[in-house]
Amino acid sequence: MKMKKIAAIIVGSILFLSVAVFIMLKLMNPTIGKEANEKEYEGQQFLKEQKLGFYISNEAKSLEEDKTKGYVLFLDKNNDITEREIQPVEYGGITFANNRMMVEESNQMTLTEYITKKTTFEKPDYRGMHNGYLPKTEQYYSLYNSGLSEKHDYKMTVRYAGEDGQFKKFIIPKFVSAAGEEGDQVIVLTQDLISGAFQLQQTPLEEKAKLQKITDLNLKSPMDLDAIAPILVTKKAYYLVMSRYVSESYEDIMVYEVNRKTKDVKATVLAKYRSEKETTSSLPLSFNDSATMYKGGLYYLNGMGQVYRYDLQTKQIEKVLKLKDQAKDANHMQAVFYEGKLHIVYVKNGNTYYDQYHLKKKKRVQHQEIKNIERYLKNGAMISDLTIIK
Repeated sequence: MKMKKIAAIIVGSILFLSVAVFIMLKLMNPTIGKEANEKEYEGQQFLKEQKLGFYISNEAKSLEEDKTKGYVLFLDKNNDITEREIQPVEYGGITFANNRMMVEESNQMTLTEYITKKTTFEKPDYRGMHNGYLPKTEQYYSLYNSGLSEKHDYKMTVRYAGEDGQFKKFIIPKFVSAAGEEGDQVIVLTQDLISGAFQLQQTPLEEKAKLQKITDLNLKSPMDLDAIAPILVTKKAYYLVMSRYVSESYEDIMVYEVNRKTKDVKATVLAKYRSEKETTSSLPLSFNDSATMYKGGLYYLNGMGQVYRYDLQTKQIEKVLKLKDQAKDANHMQAVFYEGKLHIVYVKNGNTYYDQYHLKKKKRVQHQEIKNIERYLKNGAMISDLTIIK
């Protein structure tokens, strides 16, 4: 009897210590064990409580071989992290607009408002290229690089949400180098992979959609050009930001302004890189979010943490910002322009930080540590998208 009492005391002590340790860990790290189930993830209330979304992915080859996991992470207003495991897409992302949120996965799409609607696809896509929202038709979409095709010159797959919230898809039979949005149209920059010739085209989001040519672009040395930013549109022009890569020690970042009325193209050098160190670090963190329009200027963030401004009226170039802090590994860093600010998340010295830079004031206006993002960045995982949920 005495032995049973001693055993009971020992077991009780272990349980007490276990609970105490768990409580201490939760106090020190409030994000441990917080995983979103379907009911928590759904609804306007969940979205109202969040302020940032992170898309954690990996390289397409690793995803195809099913060697790694992916996550969408949400940072709420109390700075707690909620996770949801997904089947990710390389360079995939979250699109938040009009109080609704789209999350893309290799085999399905989800659209969350009051409830979460899922659409599953038989054939997965692993190479994400662009995601966005058409304000006029309130449609969400994602564009995928599906590769070479026997039937077409090339195959780009578009998934888009219909009026019922279910996703459909259609094929663009051309290689798409960049994409953007205007009204009810997706604007795409297509390229012939043999001649190198570029065309600016547009398409609605509908079944059996067909490309409508806007204009042919007669660009110098097109085989040296690669689009590195989304297509930006104003009432007067289309804007393309492209890398003209000549050699390991010679690269120009170009802005091409395509006049909507005359279709004339004006080329301006935004930045010049003349060393191997610069050219190997110049590419932006995300081709989907590397440029924006703000107060009469085109802003562009390169991979070295430098922000350039191209004045739409005077055509003058100005380097307006240099990030104070960055991650050593570009996979552990992501950025997005939103409402006149540049938002940055990055891992430095084992800790994750979230900064905001004001474009007009040309300075950092917020610096905040975020707990536990870094623990998801293992085995080649990357932050492929940062989304403001507001």
